Amino acid sequence: MKDDSRILDIGCGIGRFWEDLFGGLQNIPVNYRKNLIGVDFSYEDAKKFKQRIGAGVIVADARNLPFKKLWDYYVVCEQMIEHVEYRPQFLQEIKRVMAQGSELRISSVVKKRWAWYFYRTKQKRWGLSPEHCIEYDSVKDFLAEIRGAEGIGIRDVENKMIWYPICFWRWLKWIKVPIIGFYYVTVRGVIL
Repeated sequence: MKDDSRILDIGCGIGRFWEDLFGGLQNIPVNYRKNLIGVDFSYEDAKKFKQRIGAGVIVADARNLPFKKLWDYYVVCEQMIEHVEYRPQFLQEIKRVMAQGSELRISSVVKKRWAWYFYRTKQKRWGLSPEHCIEYDSVKDFLAEIRGAEGIGIRDVENKMIWYPICFWRWLKWIKVPIIGFYYVTVRGVIL
């Protein structure tokens, strides 16, 4: 992603990705704020995104985006695809609105079959969030879903273990522990 890229953040939530990427809200460069459009299904999260990030935001369903065609946008779908029930429809919608050659970044949680966490997902399995419609069993499963969306090419894949803060108090937030069996997988790709 270039510094002057126009960015569409689908499933932006309250903007935690940008806060983490730049090490704090105050560190997000003005040009990123100016060139960023967030899209979220939740009115409350969209409102918080606008307040916290200071960027434009639209309340919409990711499976039915309110755009005809967007040119020269970089698409970010950070930790949101696992919340979407009809993922093939969502991936086709990205392809529909993005111009050929547009770059994208999609990430999700991959959970090893033996991994355990405190919550039950919508699939009635142990997982990181009760709101997840899916937690992929392997990187291969996640990539298969993205490859199944014709017209999206994969450039590279990053896989890293999930580390969580042991406490969310400001001065203890930096102490993190690994969650064994859970991984963040990020795919960087292009619209073909």
